[in-house]
Amino acid sequence: MAGKPMIVHYWATWCGACVEEMPALAKFAEQHGEKIRFVIIASDASGGKEVLNYCKTNGIKNVDIFIDAKSRVVKDQGIKALPTTIFASAEAMEAGRVVGAIDWLGQSGTVIASYLTKGA
Repeated sequence: MAGKPMIVHYWATWCGACVEEMPALAKFAEQHGEKIRFVIIASDASGGKEVLNYCKTNGIKNVDIFIDAKSRVVKDQGIKALPTTIFASAEAMEAGRVVGAIDWLGQSGTVIASYLTKGA
C-alpha cells in the first residue's frame, strides 16, 4: 500500500446514500487507480453476501472490498456514520475525512484527485 495516496471508504448495502454513491466511486477508482490506492470497507453482517450481490448487480469489479462483518474496523476507526471516506497520504497519514456522500465524478472528485495526486 505504500507509495500511493489512499482513499479508504466505509459503506454498507443498507445505507441509501452509500449504494447511490458506490457506482460513481467505482468509476472514479477506475479513472485514478494508477495514482491512488482505493480500499473499500463494507459493514455487512451477512459475511459479504449482500455486498457481493450488490456488486454483481451494479457491475462493480475494479475496487478491493473488504468485509467488516462485525463492524470492528468501523468502531476501531471511530466511524460514526456511513458513508465515511478517509484520505491518507502515501505515508499513510490521515489527511482528512468526509462524512456523507461525495460527488466523485463532479467538482468534489476533481479536487480530491488533484489534492491526492499533487506531486505524484
